[in-house]
Amino acid sequence: MRPLFIRINPESETAIFLQLIFEIKRLVVIGELEQGDELPSVRSLSGDLGINMHTVNKSYKLLTEEGILEKTTKGFRVGSAEQRHLSGEREQDFDERLRQILIDAAVFNVTYEGFSQKQAKLTEEIMRGDN
Repeated sequence: MRPLFIRINPESETAIFLQLIFEIKRLVVIGELEQGDELPSVRSLSGDLGINMHTVNKSYKLLTEEGILEKTTKGFRVGSAEQRHLSGEREQDFDERLRQILIDAAVFNVTYEGFSQKQAKLTEEIMRGDN
């Protein structure tokens, strides 16, 4: 298993379990983690990152509920794209975050074209692994 580059900022206002979820999703998006790849054990990753095992377990569990990870007899691995789903509470959360971004865009007079350009630029950066 190759090492994962996961960035956790203990000083951030964002909960560590949410940072870990974001980082795993980011690694899937940029192709560092692919379908079938095994993730480090809860104990191993918590030790590597210096965070609580329960935090890692919570993140893995939530990613499993979304279909991003799947539980195996050995631990967790990346699931197939077909298993991923945005439903229920996650869909509402997604819609709310998007609504906040769109309101901010309107408040700061970001045009549709400007918004589209920013989205394209950020997508490109993400795919290159810049963030």
